[in-house]
Amino acid sequence: MNEKMKGLIKQIDHGFGIRNYDYIISHVRDARIKEIYKSMGPYDHFAHKDLDDNEQESERRLQKEFTQRKSGAQFRGQVNNSDKPDGNGFKVFPNNSVYEGNFEDGMVHGQGRGITSRGEVYEGNFDCD
Repeated sequence: MNEKMKGLIKQIDHGFGIRNYDYIISHVRDARIKEIYKSMGPYDHFAHKDLDDNEQESERRLQKEFTQRKSGAQFRGQVNNSDKPDGNGFKVFPNNSVYEGNFEDGMVHGQGRGITSRGEVYEGNFDCD
């Protein structure tokens, strides 16, 4: 196995996705969203990660506990130096809609999975919210 692959395997923590799944099952009041999560399972934040995409990692820190955003949403994940979501993250909106995936400078941007309070699911590329 090459060194780059060994380094990536050491870095991957699927616990983030599993803890997000547990949060949905235990805290979100919307039964429809819970059922969707149970059928889909935890989101894999590393499925679309480029092995060479480490240039901004030093500018981010992982916020493990949930914080309430100005919008009323709950967020946990990577943030940049301005405390804006940037990198892998998990956001639960006041209406119980959920987004897991990539953020860039505070916006939903890149690969992710969104589940609306109406039960609609989209998994794929998001572009600037």
